[in-house]
Amino acid sequence: MFRRLATHHLHPDGKAFSWLALMKGVAIGMLLPIFPTFVQTIVRTESMVSLFYAGIAIVIFIAALGSTILFSKVERTTIAKVSIVAVAIAIFLFMIVVSAFQLIVFESLRVMFYTFLLVSIGLFIRDFTRDKQLGETEGLYYRFSAIGFFIGPLLGGFLAAYFGYELVFLFSTIMILACLGYFHHLHILAKNKIIAASKKLPAQQLFKNIKKYFSSREATKAFFVTMAFMLWTGFQHLYIPLYIKNSGYLESLTGIVMSLSLIPLIMLEVKVGNFADRHGARIPIGFGFAIMGALLLVTFISPWPLFNFLLLILMNIGGAMIEPLQSYYLLKNIDRNNEDHIYGIYLTADPIAYFIVPLVGALITGFLPFKYLFLIFGGIMLIVSFFAWTKLENLERLSPDELPPK
Repeated sequence: MFRRLATHHLHPDGKAFSWLALMKGVAIGMLLPIFPTFVQTIVRTESMVSLFYAGIAIVIFIAALGSTILFSKVERTTIAKVSIVAVAIAIFLFMIVVSAFQLIVFESLRVMFYTFLLVSIGLFIRDFTRDKQLGETEGLYYRFSAIGFFIGPLLGGFLAAYFGYELVFLFSTIMILACLGYFHHLHILAKNKIIAASKKLPAQQLFKNIKKYFSSREATKAFFVTMAFMLWTGFQHLYIPLYIKNSGYLESLTGIVMSLSLIPLIMLEVKVGNFADRHGARIPIGFGFAIMGALLLVTFISPWPLFNFLLLILMNIGGAMIEPLQSYYLLKNIDRNNEDHIYGIYLTADPIAYFIVPLVGALITGFLPFKYLFLIFGGIMLIVSFFAWTKLENLERLSPDELPPK
């Protein structure tokens, strides 16, 4: 699970969360270029890699649903600290993995607690927005988190290519523990008031929360937009490393490709948010999926791997049009009083997508050449683009008085 967090890096008090997101991005980003190939060394075949990822997606799904209960019983500061420690331990233990059973146990531990960590930090950031009375779009910038995910794959790919997977896991563990030290500093020493004031969420019934979420048409649309975007994210993190390796290149090139794919996100997402303020989210979301779908189809047709690597980088021009508007579309169409109870429901879009991607991938690679993945997923992105153009509303546009200055 590699969801990036919106951080308020333009506000002085929000930089605390931005630095935390950057460090987390470096730590998790180091795993991106190597983990699918690492899994393949244990389970052997591409189809088994896909089935492994499908099984892990089920763990993420259960964790996302369980978070709605966990956060009503335990304070989020405690959850955040325990989750960071658990993630660090799981990554460290990857260094001793020799069997599929060990890999399943350690990765399940990592993704479960990483899900809890994402929810807890997301709630801190949400409370910061509420406390500072910022506009919905003013903080929905993923720049610091994206910078972390830019640095991480470069570092991870280089270390894996020249020193082996073990050093990647060690450095990732150290960076995760640095997150723990920084969070503890914010909580105890700096006494950040948003963190210090954290509390348990009011308890509500899980199925009642699910019903409440999907009773809203626009929230349901936001769920499916996010799920579709996470199909691309899951595809990118699982099959691009395998594609580059199968093309005969080292993990260092995988790290370069995955890092460069973050540049469109870093450069464009703020501008996309400003555009959505004035014109609504339908246009950028529709264009974003169309760009990804079209370039995936070109990648399927093209016989030149290096040219295809360039296309895979450019696909995130489309991603930059979608990523900052997923939560934005949701938050503009729900009552703030319901956010606590439905945020975990919204996050289940991620594991559902992460389950679909490897399951479809296993079916495709079981009967067709690997490259047909680009054809099938390109077609899916174009279908979602049509959905965005025809079904999304522009209810989230701000009034002229609310717009930030140009």
